[in-house]
Amino acid sequence: MKNTPRFSPRCGLVVTVCYFLFARERTALLVMAGVNGFFSSGQFAWMTIYLPELFPTRVRGTAMSLVFDTSRSIAGLGPLLAGWLVTLFGGIGNAAAVMSLIYIVGLIATPFAGAETRGKPLPA
Repeated sequence: MKNTPRFSPRCGLVVTVCYFLFARERTALLVMAGVNGFFSSGQFAWMTIYLPELFPTRVRGTAMSLVFDTSRSIAGLGPLLAGWLVTLFGGIGNAAAVMSLIYIVGLIATPFAGAETRGKPLPA
C-alpha cells in the first residue's frame, strides 16, 4: 500500500471546505455537491480492492465485514459530533469545514496503513 495514491483525500478536503464555506449561488452549490459526493464516496473504494488481498479465503468474508461494520459503527458518532459543532460554531458551514479536517488524518495514516500487496498472490 506504499504506492497508494492520496489524490482523493486531498481533493476531498479542498472540495468540502470550498463547498461549505465559499459556494453561495445555487449552480455553484449543485456543482460542488456533485464533486464533493464523488470524492467522499471514493474514499471507500479501497475497501473492496485492498481488503480481500489481506485475508485468507477461509476468513475473508468475516474479516471484510468486521472492517466495514467497525468503520460504520465509528462513523455513527459523526452526527452527534456534527450537532455539537453546529451549536459550537453557530452554523453548518463552519461545522462541516471543521469536520472535513478528518481527511488530514487519512493523508497522514495512509502510508502506514498496511502492507504492499502489489504483485503478491492472494493468501490461501
